[in-house]
Amino acid sequence: MGNNYNQPNRPQPQAAQPPQQVDPAMVQQWLETRKLEVQNEASQTRIREKEIEANSSYAHASLKHQAEYLKTKPAQDRKDLLLISGIAAFFVILLMGFVLYCLHIGEKDLVTSVLKGIGWVGTSVLSYYLGRNNNKKSTQSRSDSNEAEIVDE
Repeated sequence: MGNNYNQPNRPQPQAAQPPQQVDPAMVQQWLETRKLEVQNEASQTRIREKEIEANSSYAHASLKHQAEYLKTKPAQDRKDLLLISGIAAFFVILLMGFVLYCLHIGEKDLVTSVLKGIGWVGTSVLSYYLGRNNNKKSTQSRSDSNEAEIVDE
């Protein structure tokens, strides 16, 4: 057991090898390649910096436009609400004029039929609108909730 050099699990000592000659042309070529790699990395860094600057200016411009939009949004909402109210008032006045004219000429059955039809269409449209908005709210609340994930092991 005195000789540990012949055991298969132990590394065997290496005989000293003479140093290999390095070709100066290969070293020069490696240095040139390395120089080009460094130049390439530097140019990529400059390109990334320009890209970051461009994204930054785009983000600032976008925020500026959003701020301007939010400043004018309440006024635009009032204009839209006023327009819709005006159109609705026009149709209500037109309907009242039609009803009064029909009552004046004695067409009570026509007025009843028209009002039933308007009631049916109005109810259908209102139900559709409210149902559509309710579905939007329920899908948003489902996507916003952070429920625990159940993992089967």
